[in-house]
Amino acid sequence: MILKICMKMQIFLYERGTILTAAQKKWLTWSLAVGWMIVIFLFSAQQADESAKLSGGVLKYLIGAVSAFIPSDEINQDLIHFFVRKGAHFGVYGVLGLLVANAVYTTRGKWDVKTTILIIFICMFYAATDEIHQIFVPGRAGMLQDVLIDTLGASAGCLLFWFLTRAYNVAH
Repeated sequence: MILKICMKMQIFLYERGTILTAAQKKWLTWSLAVGWMIVIFLFSAQQADESAKLSGGVLKYLIGAVSAFIPSDEINQDLIHFFVRKGAHFGVYGVLGLLVANAVYTTRGKWDVKTTILIIFICMFYAATDEIHQIFVPGRAGMLQDVLIDTLGASAGCLLFWFLTRAYNVAH
């Protein structure tokens, strides 16, 4: 669903005859990226018990779905919980990578190596500051492996944006 919204936004922002000026497009795309950073900050500000409750709900749902195929006594809940938490990091930062890619591309007006490096640097820097922030949240800890997972997710989002942009440009 997020992907569909982003594609519609791309069409709206780059189609000829749009009512937005270049400055408004830049403001809109950066607002979306910063807004998503705020969402990430709010998730990171959750104390450990709140965060565990959220991922525990997802875990319960997944175990229910997996137990339809595998007997529940054979399911390694710790492993699934690990993938839920790290998958959330990857996915949330994948969306950030997509939004930052959109904002940087809109601002620079071109895609090159510098654009890619800038996008990944912004996302990696934000991931590092997010992990530092978590050091000060009761029951949470900042982890270098999470910065790496976040950066991989952001890179995947950046790559997805690049593919979508190329596909749109070929189609039009």
